[in-house]
Amino acid sequence: MALTEDIQLESVEVLEDCTLIAKEVTRILRDGLQVARAERRWALMPGDSLEGQPARVVAMAEALWTPDVIRARMAAAQLQPARP
Repeated sequence: MALTEDIQLESVEVLEDCTLIAKEVTRILRDGLQVARAERRWALMPGDSLEGQPARVVAMAEALWTPDVIRARMAAAQLQPARP
């Protein structure tokens, strides 16, 4: 009865402002049959650090996050009212 863990980057969505939403799935398998599953999602906005990100996420960010896109995100963030 061998337990193994399989972690896969299942998807990366691109929002209108080039924010990336990544979804990672972890499966626990017993003798090849799935016995547990967990999902983790996270968002990266243009200009965020890509350190430690999966290669596919980095490649997409580098292709989409042009200097103009990063400037637009920074400008939009400056216009947002502070939340209490």
